[in-house]
Amino acid sequence: MARTTVEKRVTDLENALMQMVYQSRQTDIRFAAFVDEMAVFKNEMKVFKDEMTDFKNEMKVFKDEMTDFKNEMNVFKDEMVTFKNETKVYMERLDSITADMNRKWGELANKMGTIAEDIVAPGFPFLIEKTFNFSVEDIGVRRRIKDQEGNSWEFDVIARAGEYLFIIDVKSSYNKIEYIHYFYEVLLPKAKELLPEFKIREYRLVGCIASFRLDDSIICKASEMGILAISLGGSYLNFLNFEDVKRKL
Repeated sequence: MARTTVEKRVTDLENALMQMVYQSRQTDIRFAAFVDEMAVFKNEMKVFKDEMTDFKNEMKVFKDEMTDFKNEMNVFKDEMVTFKNETKVYMERLDSITADMNRKWGELANKMGTIAEDIVAPGFPFLIEKTFNFSVEDIGVRRRIKDQEGNSWEFDVIARAGEYLFIIDVKSSYNKIEYIHYFYEVLLPKAKELLPEFKIREYRLVGCIASFRLDDSIICKASEMGILAISLGGSYLNFLNFEDVKRKL
């Protein structure tokens, strides 16, 4: 009876030891798993920390870029203010220049009406003397003569020199071919018909056109018609096509 009790106790003790060994083994397994999980967590935290460091650096770069952008915008704003002020000054100057030019153009437009009197008539005698080597005997401007029908005809400049009688048609800009056709086909024949000079003496009539601006096409047409083209400006008055026309005079 006592032996049976002892054997039972031994068996219980063995079972208890086995249970302890089992529990200890389970604890070791769980601890090892925990260690592995902690290692994984530690690595993940390191990766996260590195990512946060990169993010922090990127945010710093972004902040610096935003600061640079802000500075550039301030510079741009200052430049726009300067540009606006300069534009305002330029526009004010432009308005002043435009007003001055309008005034000068108005004065010039008024002056254009006296080209024959102020420029052509005073300079033509010197041009004739230089070119033909004889003097102008008489010169007149704005000669108006009526025909038998009562129509009034005006000739800008008329000059007598030797055997020649010069009729000069003056325009500020002789830029239309119709002008020279009218002068050649209408005014010159009317001059020969109406001027009293031709009733006294048979002059050789010479047509001339004078302008600040003479297109090449006008000069070419004048040469074909035997008309002298005179430029106004430069060295005062000059014949532009004398060599082409002189054999027709």
